[in-house]
Amino acid sequence: QAFTSRDVNGNRYGTVLDGGNIVLGSVGGPVSFETGERPSSDAYVVLRPGAVLDVSGASATFDIMRGSGVNRSVAAVNVASDGGQIAMRSYNGIFNEATMRAAAGGEGASGGSFVLELESPIYIYGNNLATFPAALGAGRVLTVYQDEIGGALSPTAQVGHVSDGLVVSQATISVAQIDAGGFDSVALSARDAVAFDGDISLSVGRSITLGEGKIVNTVGVPTGR
Repeated sequence: QAFTSRDVNGNRYGTVLDGGNIVLGSVGGPVSFETGERPSSDAYVVLRPGAVLDVSGASATFDIMRGSGVNRSVAAVNVASDGGQIAMRSYNGIFNEATMRAAAGGEGASGGSFVLELESPIYIYGNNLATFPAALGAGRVLTVYQDEIGGALSPTAQVGHVSDGLVVSQATISVAQIDAGGFDSVALSARDAVAFDGDISLSVGRSITLGEGKIVNTVGVPTGR
């Protein structure tokens, strides 16, 4: 966001802030050397169609004084800020159907960053393996689609009600969502696999990071731990 005003001479001044941060699920953290586990949230991250996450940069024009004495003059200078960061982290699942915006504020600035982490906690069940819910042991898989995400929740799904679409261990993202968001940096990770749904073309301005699990095509997605 940009904040501007004018001084007694009518010259424009102010500040242009970067896009900020939106964190859903957990702020994350480094992997534990003792357990190999990365901090996350023991809850689903769910964003339905119509939701908008906006960490776009901003821009403003300021009047900058140059020179001195008889050579003193005022020049209009455009200042732009970088896009911010949108981060989603969960142990259970991430269902993101939101519109994301993280574009640069203008020339000379960078688009924001997108982070998606699907982790698996360390479950302690002792000798009672027979009572351990099989669904919780499913491999954590993040699937990357080109245009439309698969496995979207039913339009009738409601907060506080059971939904068959809320499957433990799944997360999705599409290149179309990343492109529309104007991100220049993308980091995707899942404990067991980052799976690409066929041929995928993803290009950003700064960096793409794929972490933790195997990198596979949908034909080779692991079905369990």
